[in-house]
Amino acid sequence: MYRVMTFRTVLLILLVALPASQVMAGEPETGLPADYCEWELADYAIAKSLCGLAGDAARGKAISSDGGRGNCLACHQLPIPGVEAYGTIGPPLTGIGS
Repeated sequence: MYRVMTFRTVLLILLVALPASQVMAGEPETGLPADYCEWELADYAIAKSLCGLAGDAARGKAISSDGGRGNCLACHQLPIPGVEAYGTIGPPLTGIGS
């Protein structure tokens, strides 16, 4: 008996077959974007500024505490006076950027 293939089955076959066909065709990997900034992690810290950019503590505080932008407080405790509702899924971010 023949079985009619559903849309999901066809989509699954295409998702599996396309990457395999690209590898078989010998297409090169895209690699890192041209504007990627190199960085190194040592003792769980990044020693120097990424891309030579300076930080802005006030801007970082605004972004991290805004639920529509960074929403970092959903998962992390931050050293923001007056904020008592924060997440406990991620590690505390006290000392970040220092």
